[in-house]
Amino acid sequence: MDYFIARSEGAIWSFVQTTRMGSYVGIWSMATPPEYQRQGAGRALLQAVLAYHQERGADFFYLMASSAGRALYQGVGFQETTRLTCWLRNTSAQVGGG
Repeated sequence: MDYFIARSEGAIWSFVQTTRMGSYVGIWSMATPPEYQRQGAGRALLQAVLAYHQERGADFFYLMASSAGRALYQGVGFQETTRLTCWLRNTSAQVGGG
């Protein structure tokens, strides 16, 4: 498991967590605080993470994400293959709630 953090002047701008098995890399968690969203921090970090793994022999990347991340992931080359049902017990800022 690898953790990648983008910081500026001590503040965390974005975070990505990955796992790797051979040439496959799973992106399990990606977050950017609301005050830094839509400023390019998440995209820059994700591109650096992809390059890091590619330089080490990764060929395939996969992830599951809410629709909030669709434009970002499509923008760096991911393609949607399946839509899943999300079950919530409480609310989520990313998936249909507060």
